[in-house]
Amino acid sequence: MKFCPSCGVELKIGARFCGACGTPLQIDQPQSTIEQPPQAIPNFPNESAQSFYQQPFQQQEYQQENSQQFYQQPYQQPKYGAIQSDSGFVSRVINMMTKPKSEWVNVLNETPVTQKLFIYAIILLLIPAVCSFIAYGFIGVKAMGYTFKSPSMGLQQALSSFIGGFLSVYLTAYVVNILATSFDSVKDFGRSLQLVIYSMTPYWVAGLFFLIPGFQPIVFLIGIYSIALMYKGMPIIMRTPQHKAAGYLIVSIIVLIVIQIIVVFILGVILGVFFATRMSAF
Repeated sequence: MKFCPSCGVELKIGARFCGACGTPLQIDQPQSTIEQPPQAIPNFPNESAQSFYQQPFQQQEYQQENSQQFYQQPYQQPKYGAIQSDSGFVSRVINMMTKPKSEWVNVLNETPVTQKLFIYAIILLLIPAVCSFIAYGFIGVKAMGYTFKSPSMGLQQALSSFIGGFLSVYLTAYVVNILATSFDSVKDFGRSLQLVIYSMTPYWVAGLFFLIPGFQPIVFLIGIYSIALMYKGMPIIMRTPQHKAAGYLIVSIIVLIVIQIIVVFILGVILGVFFATRMSAF
């Protein structure tokens, strides 16, 4: 409801002049009811949002770098001896006869120590030496229908087995090391000594069969298994290519047999003369 500003008379709706005093009136302009469309405000993500959306890609890149380092890790350890094996004496003997492939890897992770290898060989060489002494000296050995039994003969066999075995292993390792370059293998006397000594483990342990009459030939049959151990160990210890391992093994075996025959023959002559002289003195 509106009133005249001059006389105060109530005005009619839409009147332009006052009906009482004739004062012109102002007409209110109707406000536009059309709303303006809201302007589009560009929505730029803040820094935290950008880092959030970029995080999966950064994480993926990090994982790719880690995966590359993981696959390259084996090639970053070219030198042996980086990981020390925990194999003790008994476990080494058992593992070489039961699971040689994994045990050769443990041997590869060890730094060759000549003193340690010689102690290992001496302990095992005592098995056939002591058993030969008992067999030839007290139990008796049958040959050509006769039974031979003599303490002096047992001592002679024991010394021949022990000294001959030790010299044969050392000389064979020396020759294997010399032949390494001919078969694209690593020339390292410590590695050659590891290969020969640990390969002989079953043969030396089999010396226990000397205590059982008639079972002596089994010792030489088990010696074939020692040859198989050497064949499995060459590609791992000596880094021999697989296609050259057989030739390397054959030459090494021939050398081993020849050396052992020569050593045993020389020791037999020396010890035979020694014991014959001692027996004649009595």
